[in-house]
Amino acid sequence: SLLGMQIPITIACLVLLAPLWAADKYVICPSDNGMTNEVRNMFVDTHNKLRLSYDCDMEANMMKWAKQCHFYHPPPAYRNYWGQNIYMVGDAYYNFTWPSIAETAVISWWQELQVFGVPENNIVVAPDEHKTGHYMQ
Repeated sequence: SLLGMQIPITIACLVLLAPLWAADKYVICPSDNGMTNEVRNMFVDTHNKLRLSYDCDMEANMMKWAKQCHFYHPPPAYRNYWGQNIYMVGDAYYNFTWPSIAETAVISWWQELQVFGVPENNIVVAPDEHKTGHYMQ
């Protein structure tokens, strides 16, 4: 049926658009194709909620390390063998807010993928794994 064909096509289009995550959430795509911003945002927001959860134990471990002001990864046992992303703020951010720094950190980790890419088979192994290590966490 026509509807049966539209669903896979819509999903395929959304998959192709996924790398554009950094685009403004409120940018309006052409409205003559039957899709709405409300539906677009629901796809992205729901996907992100299912993909990400917050862990207070990890936060406590991270804050304990961050308060020592070391810009390197601690031994794996120190962080319960969890992966770890690090980010440093320089003096240029004297008027920063914590939310803006959090946003900038996540964007910088994600940009590793844009800069270095991922092999076609989506498998990253040594020696290239260090290039996108923060993105892959």
